[in-house]
Amino acid sequence: MAVLGYCTVGSNRLEEAKTFNDALLGSAGIFPMFEHPSGGRVYGQGGHHCFVVLGAYNGKPTAVGNGSMFGFRFDTRAHRRVTSPARLIDRLESHRIDRRLLLARQ
Repeated sequence: MAVLGYCTVGSNRLEEAKTFNDALLGSAGIFPMFEHPSGGRVYGQGGHHCFVVLGAYNGKPTAVGNGSMFGFRFDTRAHRRVTSPARLIDRLESHRIDRRLLLARQ
């Protein structure tokens, strides 16, 4: 089985975002783990990071999708193999998502 392992979001106002997320996530038992090199902050619970607010990797202003990333945790290696990039694209195509759009983002 796969579960959401972590997510990142970008912000153009990192200090305000950190203050907001410190309070919001702290109320759920998710606390700062360390500062991110972009000026953001990594949050976690139980020794695992699960949420990151950061500046965009390419140095441009964050926007929808610029600074966003999601990672999944899988129970077994077999689950990981099922979701190889090629198989994932095949599955997405079966749901009518245009492969050219996916490949253009790589």
